[in-house]
Formats: sequence, structure tokens, C-alpha cells
Amino acid sequence: MSIFTNLHKLANRIIPRQRIEWRKANDSVVSEYGIASSTYGDWTPILAHAMPGIISSFGGKNINERDYKDMGLDFSRNYYTVYVDNIDVRTVCEQHSADQFRINGKVFNVIQTEDWEEFGYNGWKRCYCVQVIDNESTEEDES
Repeated sequence: MSIFTNLHKLANRIIPRQRIEWRKANDSVVSEYGIASSTYGDWTPILAHAMPGIISSFGGKNINERDYKDMGLDFSRNYYTVYVDNIDVRTVCEQHSADQFRINGKVFNVIQTEDWEEFGYNGWKRCYCVQVIDNESTEEDES
């Protein structure tokens, strides 16, 4: 048994979580012209730790441009690291779009998740997210 078994519960008592919104990506719908478009479920309020930037596994926030490129990320985009309870958050893949978080009114696609249960920290998931730029937005984002 790890000494960190209740680290998630401890963190939630010490660091207040904020209310953000999450919505699941449904399977893409293909139009009669063969163009796939994303569809989403309703926004669901959740409590999470959401921090601007990419936060490393060791808590380091000052990731440089080379590290962003090594991760396949664009240094000019806006990113958030979100820690959530261990919910079924999906990243982008061939069959569907990524789930989304809405943080302070801005929409972010989930680009990578890491289940911290594997490390004995029990009960949370780290999600790297990239802000949706205007031409990626859907009409549903306005709701």
C-alpha cells in the first residue's frame, strides 16, 4: 500500500477546486458529402483543479518551447492542465473527437490524459488541454 493512497483527497482539502464544465464528445457524424463533424453531449458542471499551462509530472510549470515541441505541441497555443476525479475523459482519436472542458468561458479540447491511479495516487486523472481557436468552435460553444 502506498503512503500516497489518499493524496487526491488530501489535495482537495488543501487546494480548493474550481467549478468548470465538461462535455463528452459523441461519435462523429458523416454528412452526405463524406465530411465528418463533431457532436457533443450537454455541458456538465464538475469540480477540478485547473491551471494554465502544461504542468509536468513533478509539478514543474516552466516547460520551455523545446519541451512543447517534443510533446508535439504548438508553443503559441493556450494550454491548461486539469486534474479531475477519475472520470472517463477521452482524447482525440480516429473514431471520435476529444472531450472538452469549459474554463472561465473558454473551450479546451483534451489532448492527453494520464490516470494517476497507476502511480498509487488513487482517484484522479491529469488532462492536458488546448484552447479551441475561433475557427474550430461550434455553434454549441455559445450555449
